[in-house]
Amino acid sequence: LGPAGPDEEERARPAAAPAQEFEEPRTTLTLTVAETAPTESAPAATPPPAPRPTPSPVPTPAEAAPAPTATPAAEKNEAPKKTPVSGGVLNSKAIDLPRPTYPPTARSAGVYGTVTVEVTIDERGSVSEVRVLNGHPLLHQAAITAARQAKFSPTVLSGEPVRVKGTINYNFTRQ
Repeated sequence: LGPAGPDEEERARPAAAPAQEFEEPRTTLTLTVAETAPTESAPAATPPPAPRPTPSPVPTPAEAAPAPTATPAAEKNEAPKKTPVSGGVLNSKAIDLPRPTYPPTARSAGVYGTVTVEVTIDERGSVSEVRVLNGHPLLHQAAITAARQAKFSPTVLSGEPVRVKGTINYNFTRQ
């Protein structure tokens, strides 16, 4: 027997999976140039070069936004609400921090742990906004209810009472 030819070598090799080729998507841009007929007074000139497509300008947020109008606070001669000051963890800063009631469904399900809520305290020291950041869903409503009842000393900055945003941690433990 002589050396195997190319056809025999291909039959002896195991069949490989066909290679997959990926083509980049192509974008085709077609431009149509209208030709104008030469006038009698002017000799025929070469047509002007084809216009280049220009991207439509994207408006910046300042351009896209409508012009500001009078706010309800300005109409009532009130000062507009300012961004709350960050207060960090507020548990120790509360004058009155009620304990949440342990939901019976969470207790019977054996659910326990910490629920962290973000609160906004208004200029009078009352909680005006509450949002759950983390914790078991069966414990959320109890933490929200307790946080809404919390009372704080008003925070004063440069002689003016300010709103404060911070967190309160509620620990639910099995008893």
